[in-house]
Parts: sequence; C-alpha cells; structure tokens
Amino acid sequence: MDAQLLRLPESIEIYEAALEGLSRVNTAIYEQNPSLAEIHRAGVRYRREIGEAWRHAADVVLEGWGDCEDLAAARVGWLRAKRKDKRARVKVKRTGPKTTHAVVERGDGTIEDPSKDLGMRTPEGSIVMDPLGRKQVMDANDERAETEYGEDWEEIGADPSSSVEISWSVEKTEGGYRGTVRVPLDLGRCLLVSRVVPGKQPDVAVKKATSAAAKILANPAVAALIPPQAKFALNLVQSKKARDIAKKLLKLF
Repeated sequence: MDAQLLRLPESIEIYEAALEGLSRVNTAIYEQNPSLAEIHRAGVRYRREIGEAWRHAADVVLEGWGDCEDLAAARVGWLRAKRKDKRARVKVKRTGPKTTHAVVERGDGTIEDPSKDLGMRTPEGSIVMDPLGRKQVMDANDERAETEYGEDWEEIGADPSSSVEISWSVEKTEGGYRGTVRVPLDLGRCLLVSRVVPGKQPDVAVKKATSAAAKILANPAVAALIPPQAKFALNLVQSKKARDIAKKLLKLF
C-alpha cells in the first residue's frame, strides 16, 4: 500500500513528529535486515530533492542518495536498531523564514548532520528563474540551494508542483552554473534533468538541461506520459526565439 501525508501543517513540532514516524519505519527496516549498511558506510551521498518525497533507509542505501530528511531519519533508524542510541531522534531547525533543515540529535544532546557528512554544500547564493522568467536570489541558508556540485543527473519522481507548465532553475556553482528543468508527467510525477556548465552563462546551463530532457522525452514510452500542455511548453522553451524573449524579460526584474 502506498501512502502520502498531504498538506502537512507548517510547524516544527508537527514536522518532527512526522519524521519520527519515518525514523521508526527505518528502525524496523534495519532490525529486519541486519546486513543493510549504515548510510555513511554504504557510499550514500547527499542530493538536494526538488519537491518532497520522503524515502526509507532501504531505498536510500539502494539508490545511493538522500536529502536531509531521508539521511537524518535513516541514521536515527540505524542508531536505534543497533542499540547504539535508543534516544536518538530527528531534530528540525529553522534555516530561513520558510526553510528548515533536518539533523540528528543524539541522546546526550550532541548534534550530527548526515547531510554535511555526505556531501552537502551551501553556495553564497543561487539564481532561480520561475516559469515566467523572473529572477530572484535565494538565501544561502535555504536548503533548496544546497546541492552536490559537478554531477549531471536525471530522475522521474513525485512532482512538487501541480502546474502543467515546464519550469526551470539556475543555481550558481563553484565554477559555473547548474540548470535544472522540470517536465510534468502524468499521475503526479515529473521528469527532472540537471546539467552543470562552467563559465558565466546561466542560460547555457538551462539550454543544456532542456536539450538533455528533450532526448529523454524522445523515447515514446516517456513521451506518452507528458500532458499536451507540457509538450507545447517544452517546444517553446527549446526555441531560440523564446530564449531571446526570456533574456529580455530577465532585464526587467
């Protein structure tokens, strides 16, 4: 049975209560699968997730990545299952007006941050463009700006938005920019494609990600999952004329 907890009230206490549930699931998973590796020993890496789909420890270890909630809850589950620290829990801290970050609080009050242990980096700021092309600079403490640089990736997962429009973002990296394109699919899913380019041209990063997404969507099996409106938007984003218009719009904001 698949289950989702929708419209979770915005409260640190409620957020921690929900993550306690995930921690208990992970404890049971580690107890039932003693050979399942602890995340630090399994080669797991931190990866920013666009949208929220909490994943249990077995999937995190198998797929090799997780965001802050996934990693903190997996670590707590392992500590409890192995009788290392029965009082360990996930602690949520506020990092901005609308952002939070999940860490591990040990029974003695010590704080562990599995995300930082496993590759999370925070840039000084990131540029984000919404579907209308408006530009904003994200706070360095905003977890959405935390990412593992230098890697190209793509995935199909839960869609963080209900919009049928293509959306994209540009994030400043240590030596260039990362462009990420979101293409909505059916059944509440989306395709996310991220590409990194060196230099000082953020629009090139978006173009590279869009081109990569187009190649993936050339597969008829994947293309069949795209709503008609999204297909039109993808063609528009790929056109040179549309990109030139977007550049002019950016100058207005």
